[in-house]
Amino acid sequence: MRLLLLVMSFNAATDTPSLGQAAPVVDEAQIRAAMIFNLTRYVEWPPWKFNEPSAPFVLCFLASDAVGDDTEALVRDRQSRESSGQDRKVTVRRISSASAAASCHVLYAPKLDRKKIFEAPADIAKCAVLTISDNPTTGGIVISLPMVDSRVQIVVDLKAAQQSGLTLSSKLLKIATVSR
Repeated sequence: MRLLLLVMSFNAATDTPSLGQAAPVVDEAQIRAAMIFNLTRYVEWPPWKFNEPSAPFVLCFLASDAVGDDTEALVRDRQSRESSGQDRKVTVRRISSASAAASCHVLYAPKLDRKKIFEAPADIAKCAVLTISDNPTTGGIVISLPMVDSRVQIVVDLKAAQQSGLTLSSKLLKIATVSR
């Protein structure tokens, strides 16, 4: 139910098919990409995180994976239609280590690379970076997107969000499982 509400409220990555058309098949990576892109609407960063009014919003991906590829395609599509709802241009970057995340607003670490995110956890927290992973048991990750019963769930760690200087919307907290 929560995933359905999330996808409906976030206006998922694909357009709604018209009557008589088959619904497009969306895989797990596409769902995660849409969630990562849209979750940013429900997070507030400290003003100092943007060094100038025209500074881009930076989505970083630790290593190369399908979620990063799908997010990049989604960003290109949304920006070409100028319907992202973001006030800033969105930039997607691939980084090789968590220590390179200081300029990122979002850092996604897939399950296979989650250990890399802890190379510099204190530094990441000081830089107001929204950390996202698909592993719910990794401490210090602000938002986890684990698969539960064939559905992507949202798990929020409030302590990690507070340590990172991020403010999470009550709308996000209503649909997420909250860890304190």
